[in-house]
Amino acid sequence: MLKPTFYAFRYNILNEKYTSNPFALTPKTTSTTRWNAKYESFKAIYESYDEILEALLYITNGTEQFDSDTRRESWSITKSMKTFNFITYFIFMKNLMATTNALTCEFQKEKLDLATAAETLEKTIQLLDLERNDDDNLRRILSVSENFAKKIDIDLDEEFSIKRRGRRPPRRIDENPQTTHVFS
Repeated sequence: MLKPTFYAFRYNILNEKYTSNPFALTPKTTSTTRWNAKYESFKAIYESYDEILEALLYITNGTEQFDSDTRRESWSITKSMKTFNFITYFIFMKNLMATTNALTCEFQKEKLDLATAAETLEKTIQLLDLERNDDDNLRRILSVSENFAKKIDIDLDEEFSIKRRGRRPPRRIDENPQTTHVFS
């Protein structure tokens, strides 16, 4: 009973932050079965990224209005959203969902025209192949991600200087004939 009340309170905070951006879109739930809703959610988060971060920071710093679990979850989401990896993956997924949105809308029509659906599918596959093999596309995504990260004060040099545990190669793939697989 208390959880829906807290949800409404947090949602009102997000709506207050949206007043500063006339183009802000409200994120939709991703639990719907329509893939078009997933694209709309990505688009809404992309357009309202700053307002969402402000609302999360308000919740994180609101010691009296929110319980510790809510503040901790808000801090965790904020921390994840303010990383270059998150921004890059997010922009990549937004572009991917935008590319496939026409196809998913075509396939979800009540009266599906197979000829049009096949043509849309073929064009989407060609577009995805072109995107996959285009190095300039990857550079553009990284450039947009870098500019986006700078806009929200992410220091890329600091983020990439963090020491991470090195990846060890698997023991099965080595020069030792006792542990390697022989393909015949």
